[in-house]
Amino acid sequence: MPAEAYDLKPAPTEPAVSAPASEELSPALKNRVAQESAYLSTKQPTKETDAESGLEADFKAAVEMASVGRQPVDQESQEARKVDPAPSVQSTVRAILSISPLSKIEKIAILLLCFVLLLGAALTLIHFSSRVPTRPLIAEKIDFPVSGKIVTITAASTYWRKPNTSGDNTDVVRRNTQLIPVVKLSLDSKSGVIRVFFRNEEGLLVGDVITRSIAGDSEITVIATAGFEDLGMHTAYRTGSGKRWRAQVFEAPSLTASREDFSMVLEMEIDTQIR
Repeated sequence: MPAEAYDLKPAPTEPAVSAPASEELSPALKNRVAQESAYLSTKQPTKETDAESGLEADFKAAVEMASVGRQPVDQESQEARKVDPAPSVQSTVRAILSISPLSKIEKIAILLLCFVLLLGAALTLIHFSSRVPTRPLIAEKIDFPVSGKIVTITAASTYWRKPNTSGDNTDVVRRNTQLIPVVKLSLDSKSGVIRVFFRNEEGLLVGDVITRSIAGDSEITVIATAGFEDLGMHTAYRTGSGKRWRAQVFEAPSLTASREDFSMVLEMEIDTQIR
């Protein structure tokens, strides 16, 4: 075939692929595009229109294949970029409020459980409190009657009680006092006075000194003006964790007697019982 039949014009160059598309082509697609370009550059078309249409068709096919291959990758990358937002405070509050309230049966069961626990605690407290060791009355070890120059004490007892804060027989005690010691004496005496001192476990004077006039046979009750400010202190007192409080009874011929004229007749411990 004569050479004039061929159009020896150079084949049109392949349009350049944009940077983003070429960067995203896979190695297989790049190899395919390179092979097609090499093949088209060596082929001598019969007509210029056939060469141009062939190149355009091949280029479009390569671009479509690249776009199809990129689509799953783009979707995966976009999904990977998505970050699950942290739950907001409002959503947390709504979740808490959405919890269903207790039913009537559940409320009754909870109340019964609380009642059983309280009852068990009360019974345990009563059981162990009744077993708390206490010391016997010191007065029982004293040989009565105990005689002085003026007074003879035929019997004596001690105990604790709560102070009277209202009514006609209101006790004069220090503020916040919860329990006060009491001494009860049976006397056979001449005319004179007795003076009672209350001392704590350290031997210190507690409250005021109580002075009473006496004459003949009588029974008097002497109440301290201070004592325990906490009921728990008496619990420790009952268990014998410390020394006992004591009461001292002195006698004198008259209210105007000097301190040196008073002499001690009896000293005894305060019992642990509460009346």
